[in-house]
Amino acid sequence: MSEDQPKPSLAAQAAPSTPVYEAEQRLGALFKTIRLDLVSALGEEEKLKQLVEDMPYLRDKVNYELRDAQDRSSRLLGQLRAVEKTLRAFHSVRGS
Repeated sequence: MSEDQPKPSLAAQAAPSTPVYEAEQRLGALFKTIRLDLVSALGEEEKLKQLVEDMPYLRDKVNYELRDAQDRSSRLLGQLRAVEKTLRAFHSVRGS
């Protein structure tokens, strides 16, 4: 390597650029994003339930939003499980 060429960064040296590595990195980022969305949806669901308990007259007004938050939580949980299973498969293949 000549002196006028920049040295590769430590991250570039440590991170192999293979399709498997990139897929694993993308899955990890996706897992974190879905997990954050799930926590948000669960928090929304929890707060809406609490509001209905505290103010029962709001039930008709927030019932749609509550069902929507519950549906979102269920979908996100399924997505999270799918990504988690895929990540586990990557680790079992790489560990073998």
